[in-house]
Amino acid sequence: MLLQSNAQAALPVEILASHHFIDWLQLQQISLAFTTYQSSRLMLLGVNDRHQLSGFERFFDRAMGLYTTPERIYLSSKFQIWQLDNVLTPGQLYDGYDKLYIPRIAYTTGDLDIHDLAVETDNQRIIFISTTLNCLATVSDRHSCIPLWKPKFISSLVNEDRCHLNGLAMVNGQPRYVTLQLYSK
Repeated sequence: MLLQSNAQAALPVEILASHHFIDWLQLQQISLAFTTYQSSRLMLLGVNDRHQLSGFERFFDRAMGLYTTPERIYLSSKFQIWQLDNVLTPGQLYDGYDKLYIPRIAYTTGDLDIHDLAVETDNQRIIFISTTLNCLATVSDRHSCIPLWKPKFISSLVNEDRCHLNGLAMVNGQPRYVTLQLYSK
C-alpha cells in the first residue's frame, strides 16, 4: 500500500503489515498516529471502508512529539507546536473517513527540540519537554516557553542539551515522570 502524500514527498512510502493487523485495528476500532523526525512525517494508519489498510502522511519539519485525543492532535515540530482539530461532526464522513484533522493553532516556540508533549486534564494546558533547555515547560504568548520544572542537577536554564531530557509520562492528567539520557565522559 502506498500512502497518500503531499507534494513534498521525495519517495513513496510502502506500508507492510502482518496478516491480522487490519483485523486487529478494526476490532479495537482505532487508528494509529506516529511521527518520524528523520523524514519529518506525521503518519496516520487505519482501515478504510473496503477493509484495507489506509495511510495518510503530512510533512512537518522535524515532527517529533505527539499527543492525541479523539478530536485533536498536538504535534511538535522544529519551531512550533501544532494543534490539529477534527472538523467533522459525529456521523459525518469525508471521502469515507470519519475524522478530518485541520491545523488550527500553531504556537511558535523557536528551536526548543521538543521531544514529547501532553495536555493537562484539568486546565488543558500544553506541557512539553524541551531537550534544549533541559526542562518541562508550557507555551507562552510572550516567550519561547514558560519553564515549569528542571532536574535538580541542572544549575540553570541555558540553551544547551545537558542531560537529553526527552520523555514525559502523565498520571491522572498531570506530569509525573520524565526520562533522560545522561552522558558519560
